[in-house]
Amino acid sequence: MSIRITSPSAKIGLVVACGALFPAIGFLAVSVSGYNVGSLVMTALVVLLVSFCSRTFRGPSEDVRSRRPAWRMTEKPLAGYVAAAYLVFVGVGLITQRPEPVAPAIAWLCCGILFVAAAVFVNSSLKLARGPHLAGV
Repeated sequence: MSIRITSPSAKIGLVVACGALFPAIGFLAVSVSGYNVGSLVMTALVVLLVSFCSRTFRGPSEDVRSRRPAWRMTEKPLAGYVAAAYLVFVGVGLITQRPEPVAPAIAWLCCGILFVAAAVFVNSSLKLARGPHLAGV
């Protein structure tokens, strides 16, 4: 049996809870291992949350019994564009930080991972914007 989250309040609750918990985990990683490890941990947590949410969150127009196609990340195109913009914002923040507590190679690696995740959301939104019959839903 697969997990499907359809309630808007449950979706918001999960994202807010992770929004509170992840910085604490990141702070702990920075305290124990430094900024480089903290950046890698936070990037991994963001990618895990995005992956989990895109596979489990379902909109009103989606069938909760069937699997979502691998390319599809959101119910509607706008949500994918917003998620992509957020991921790009975080990635750019990593490479433009001053002073630079994170090694440039680590910052660029994390940024690249976030940009790939953003590209997946943009691809999903472009396919959804063309219409379900053209997107292969």
